[in-house]
Amino acid sequence: METNSIILSTLKTIAKKSNNLSRPQKILSITTAIFATLTFILFKKTTSPPKRLKHIPSVSYVGMMLGYLKAQPLMEITKKYIDPVIAKSPDGLYMRPSRKIWNIYVTEPELAKIVYNKNDLFPKLDLTANHAGTYSGKFSARSNNLFFSTGAEWKRQRRIANPAFHSAMPTNLFGQYTKKLFSSIAKSITSNDSSLVDLSSFFTNYTLDVIGDAGFGFKFNSLQDSTSEYVLRYDKVTEALMDPLFFFFPSLDAEYIWLFPKRQEVHKELGVFLEMVREIIAQKRLSLSEKKKLKELAIARGEADTPSEKASEKDILTLLIESAETDENHDISDISNDMLLSNMCVLFTAGHDTTTAALLFFIYELAINQEIQEKARKEIISILGDGTTDVLPTPEQLSKMDYLNMVIKETLRLHSPVPISSPRIASEDCMLGQTFIPKGSTIVIDAISIHRNSKYWSSPDLFNPDRFLPGGEADQHAGSGLTYVPFGGGSRHCIGRNFAMNEQKMMLSMFGDFPQKPDGDDLQFNSIGTVFVASLFLLEWFEYKPAGKAVIELSEIQQLVGDDNKWNVDYFFNSHFLPSTECLEGVQAIQSEIEEIPTRSLQLFQTKLYEARFSDTLLEKDKRSSQWL
Repeated sequence: METNSIILSTLKTIAKKSNNLSRPQKILSITTAIFATLTFILFKKTTSPPKRLKHIPSVSYVGMMLGYLKAQPLMEITKKYIDPVIAKSPDGLYMRPSRKIWNIYVTEPELAKIVYNKNDLFPKLDLTANHAGTYSGKFSARSNNLFFSTGAEWKRQRRIANPAFHSAMPTNLFGQYTKKLFSSIAKSITSNDSSLVDLSSFFTNYTLDVIGDAGFGFKFNSLQDSTSEYVLRYDKVTEALMDPLFFFFPSLDAEYIWLFPKRQEVHKELGVFLEMVREIIAQKRLSLSEKKKLKELAIARGEADTPSEKASEKDILTLLIESAETDENHDISDISNDMLLSNMCVLFTAGHDTTTAALLFFIYELAINQEIQEKARKEIISILGDGTTDVLPTPEQLSKMDYLNMVIKETLRLHSPVPISSPRIASEDCMLGQTFIPKGSTIVIDAISIHRNSKYWSSPDLFNPDRFLPGGEADQHAGSGLTYVPFGGGSRHCIGRNFAMNEQKMMLSMFGDFPQKPDGDDLQFNSIGTVFVASLFLLEWFEYKPAGKAVIELSEIQQLVGDDNKWNVDYFFNSHFLPSTECLEGVQAIQSEIEEIPTRSLQLFQTKLYEARFSDTLLEKDKRSSQWL
């Protein structure tokens, strides 16, 4: 009714002002006016929060969307658009746009606990339900997987998956691939005659090899050959999955796909990839069926039963099929190939890039935190002995590495690879804190804001593994809701969290020679990952030149450092660049105006990592970027 009244009012206004126009001119004027009016109405409806949610503070639609499409750093978007809104919200709730809808974001641990624990009130939202024919809809095979399913279907799949994921802990496989990783790094150093190493590509290949082999017994061998057909196809498929244009405007990926020839090509590539996975699943089921028949024949003949492979060393696909077969309430036919395909695709997206990002952030933090690095090294050596790259730690040895575990947890707190949860939907009118939530509202947990909430974490932007000491901050706030949610919470927490933690712990425990410093004389790990946001996980890498290799003038610094970014100066001049005399004097003048400036330049840089803006002058030819899901 409101839209009709606006159009009617517009037509009346035009009629009054167009008496002297010819008939064609009147038609053109009316058509143009109606089009402009409808465009304005559509823009307002899209960019304005729904009326029923007007009582919840919201961020700027235009600002957020521009930030997403430009792939701005997460913390830059957060500090500019989100933090000011959260500060005005009594319950820490705020709204921001995603695709065609507005989501309510939760930043208070107590409210996050309610959302995670009440699955009936806040069931998961199927993001692919209305996206049949889109790239993401094809990739995830709609909602037929553990991640998106709800109710009885989710319980059925979870019952089948639980034994599989609890059994799958192939520590030997993790260790063998870690050795291959080190071998690849050493080969690169030798062939390139340089100690500068961009770890992003190595860790990407490592995690792909692990998830392929541990997931369904497929060997990508990307550490040996990153240009193989299978690796290139996987890279192309996953890169296209989160293309910003088609992610935010899914209709372009289905009804209007004919307008985008290149997009049509990646759809075809996806079809080839999915067919490859289907073939692997079919072969796996056939192989297991034949093994079962041979075993039954052997038993019937009275032959001795041959020892079977340890469950912990089996791939997840095998364990899923076996779990379905042995379930009391179902037989193997209840787990279809389509369901297996959908779950395997989700396993890839959930377990590959997130683990890569976590490992890279871990190395980065140890590179700039010397005392923490040394403490982690001493613990590893005390348990494994020196020369750890040649030793495969046992599960018992890994369980003794308490400090390493704390460092991993702190890395996941400060640099959560999954900054927001999957959306949930309110199944009925309800209250979150003192805020009314209408039925049908979508709810998202903002993990980054929770992990950096100063009410629960002292100096939340600083890297401090001691938070996870027994009786430390993490334990002290255990009764304050969910203050730590890198793997979600409630009964629908990430089913692969133990798998991921052990994969990281195994690889890092063998990384005995952590980088001494970002620009040291030995192996250098001075690539810095910056996670960009919201459903898009983009990493941009910057390699810096060693100190003394560049002379920066004050005028260049003034262009780089704005009023809100004066803190950058200390890091650049004390860590990587040789400034001119004039520049040093200018820096001292700038720093004298800053209150409470940290004394350690690296600590200062760490605190403000996500806000950094780097100019082409400083980066020269060292700027590199790669996109991740």
